[in-house]
Amino acid sequence: MKLDKIKVYHYFWTIAIAILIIGLSTQNKMTDVNFGDTYYVISNLHAGILFSVCYALLGLGYWFVLGLLKKPMIKWMTILHTGILMLGFIFYWMVVFYAALKTDNDSASLQYYVLVN
Repeated sequence: MKLDKIKVYHYFWTIAIAILIIGLSTQNKMTDVNFGDTYYVISNLHAGILFSVCYALLGLGYWFVLGLLKKPMIKWMTILHTGILMLGFIFYWMVVFYAALKTDNDSASLQYYVLVN
């Protein structure tokens, strides 16, 4: 497949599948999210499904505009939007995997626990 045939919605759908695979592979782990005085605990599987659906819907929106409506997009805005979301995805999972490595190596001591969110 030539690179000029890859559309922006292909990137979003690829990331959605990657998020789902990561969520399925870490489904027995939990993530704590602290909002003020309240901790929300969510399974990585459920977070993966949620983020996967969000990225798939973004890809569906791009597909609808580019594929069905044949509307031209503002190129710099599309590149900026896609770049921010892809880099955010990469950065988030780098932090998650770093925290998992850090807590696995120092599991005897909770003082080195890294709070991701």
